[in-house]
Amino acid sequence: MKPEYFLPVIVVPCLWFFARLAWTHHLTDLFLQEIYANHRGIWEQLGEPCGWRWSAPGRIANPFSMFKFRWAWLKEDPEWLLQAPELRPVFQKIRNGFKEWNFRAMPIMAAAGLVFFLIAKLLEH
Repeated sequence: MKPEYFLPVIVVPCLWFFARLAWTHHLTDLFLQEIYANHRGIWEQLGEPCGWRWSAPGRIANPFSMFKFRWAWLKEDPEWLLQAPELRPVFQKIRNGFKEWNFRAMPIMAAAGLVFFLIAKLLEH
C-alpha cells in the first residue's frame, strides 16, 4: 500500500481547522469593526487593532495587530467588556475559536502529521 493513500489523515484535519481559523478571523474583523464604530474609546484602549481583512480608515489591515488578544482573556473577560456587554457573545465565540486553534487544532494536526510519517516509514520496508 502506498503512503499517499494515508495523506487524507493529515490533510482533512488541517483543512477543517484552517476553515475554523478563517471563521474566527472573520468574527474578529466584525468584532473590531463594531468596536471601532460604536465604542471608539475601547478600540483606542486596545491599541487601535486591525483585523485580518478589516482596518480603520487610513490604516492597513494587519492581522498581527490583534495579538493584543491577551492570553489572560482566554480565561476571564477583560474589564473593558463590561462597557460593551452586547459584544460578549461574539467575544466568547472569538475566545473559543482561539482556544480551539491553540489547544486542540495544533496538537491534532501535529499528531496527524506524526501518524502519517510513521505510516509512511513503516510502509517503506
